[in-house]
Amino acid sequence: MRRHDAAGAGALVASADERAAAAPVAMLRPAPYRAAMAYLASFANYEERPVPAPTRFNLDRVHALCELLGRPERRFPCVQIAGTKGKGSTAAMLESVLRAAGYRVGLYTSPHLHNFRERIRIGAQPIGEEDLAAAVAQVRIAAERVHRNHPDLGQLTTFELTTAAAFVHFAQQGVDCAVLETGLGGRLDAVTVVQPIATLMTSISVDHTALLGDTLAAIAREKAGIVKAGVPLVCAPQQPETLAEIERASAARGAAHWLLGREVGWQTRRVGRSWRVAVRTPRASYGELRVPLLGRHQSENAALALAAIDLLRAHGFRVGSGAIRRGIARVRWPGRLEVLGRRPWLVVDGAHNVDSAAKLAQALADSFRARRRILILGTSRDKDVAGIVRALAPVAARIIATASAHPRAADPALVAAAASDCGLAAELAADVPAALARARALARAGDLICATGSLFVVAAVREALGLAAAGW
Repeated sequence: MRRHDAAGAGALVASADERAAAAPVAMLRPAPYRAAMAYLASFANYEERPVPAPTRFNLDRVHALCELLGRPERRFPCVQIAGTKGKGSTAAMLESVLRAAGYRVGLYTSPHLHNFRERIRIGAQPIGEEDLAAAVAQVRIAAERVHRNHPDLGQLTTFELTTAAAFVHFAQQGVDCAVLETGLGGRLDAVTVVQPIATLMTSISVDHTALLGDTLAAIAREKAGIVKAGVPLVCAPQQPETLAEIERASAARGAAHWLLGREVGWQTRRVGRSWRVAVRTPRASYGELRVPLLGRHQSENAALALAAIDLLRAHGFRVGSGAIRRGIARVRWPGRLEVLGRRPWLVVDGAHNVDSAAKLAQALADSFRARRRILILGTSRDKDVAGIVRALAPVAARIIATASAHPRAADPALVAAAASDCGLAAELAADVPAALARARALARAGDLICATGSLFVVAAVREALGLAAAGW
């Protein structure tokens, strides 16, 4: 299975029909959707090979592309979200609230779990095959002109082309607002060509060091590239060196900066497996709301989304307390501490770096009473495998090391060795379905199985259970 690893570069596809797009079809003209997918796949796919130096990325070619398309990204108001973890969850909550208020909302996220079309949504529905083919056809014409007229800018990437297709689709469909997740970093990410009415920054931690830098300060400088002159920013709690970089960027660009825990007050408490959050912004107060996404960190993401609602109200959006309560209550974001079974518990989570693994460990301890926890763990080669295992070790009795079908999957032997170094029982499984079968054979009614390490592993578990339908 192949998919985009949230990089501001490129990558693709998962479903069988999409894979077929790359196969030769003798004497037949491929259907428009397959032709569109094949076209996107023909460009740089940095999910499957090392990401080049940052100098290979620039926004000039994306601006040139959007200019030839008639600047579709300026035909709707939007909110841009960056950070290391929680971007997708925050985007999903904000979209759900706006949709509950009656707005037609576009949502652009990456990676996808099962089907490429999940990345581009309106009204929670993935873009249709015909609509995607039509948007890509328009982008293709413009991209050919960019490559012909500006060869010095380099080739556009899959992610950049897909982002432009999302802009085209949202503009043509007349969305009232779009919620846009930054792919990777911020300064050089294709999404950053937009002129948002608000920006959000989720928790920042060490990840993608080859591209963003190996310190929190360096990573924060890249992500602070989404900060725009005069555009307010709401920021999650950060480490001091991270916050310093974000505040420096905000001050330099004249962007108002709200920080959770300072300008935005928030309180959270656990009730059973879920969390409740109450939020107070400089403009409004929101009484306690139940957050259906599990884990304390999701209450932080909910607070960010609610603060963003205040900023949108300043631009004329009418969002009442009822819409807020309904929108938060109805949000769905599969693969993030998602419960797929009981007796024994079966949980999947896309934690893929040390910080997110630590948050997962805390959430498992908080939310589930289990006699024993069996972890199915598969990571990517560019991750801190030993650090991820150390973070999960306190809540694990056994680790079944495996690998997804993704080209960058780490050798399961490395995962098993790291588990053994932590004193954990460990064994190998050839693939994710085999790991799931083994975990189920070992588990008893009072145990918990958790599959984690990447969204690729999560997707494979959901697919093994028959949960891979587009749109979830």
